[in-house]
Amino acid sequence: MASTKTFPPGQAVPERSSRKYRTQLVDLDGAPVQAGVVSSILMSLLDARTNTVVNGRDRVQVRNANGGTLSSLGVFSMVFTSDDMQTTDGTNLQPRKMILEVVYTDGVENHEVFFWVKNMPHLP
Repeated sequence: MASTKTFPPGQAVPERSSRKYRTQLVDLDGAPVQAGVVSSILMSLLDARTNTVVNGRDRVQVRNANGGTLSSLGVFSMVFTSDDMQTTDGTNLQPRKMILEVVYTDGVENHEVFFWVKNMPHLP
């Protein structure tokens, strides 16, 4: 079962900035998941309009690697770099999608996050 989080355009991330996303991993009943039952977390970062991979982030291992951390209590944090927040076209707002493929000892669940990156044309 996939879970989805959507941030509105009014909370757009400025281009070339860094941001941190944090969420509590939960099981199908909504109970917090302990880190010991999570074997891996793969992250893909996509332009949500075209499904083009952003910054080479295609199924990258982020369980305590590549900007991701998982606490013993199952709180997952992902730190995005400025390269993750580059816009790829001239539009004012570009939709992004992060897909986390969380692999548990007894199955797999996807967590999708939709957010916006604001074009900052004055940046070099």
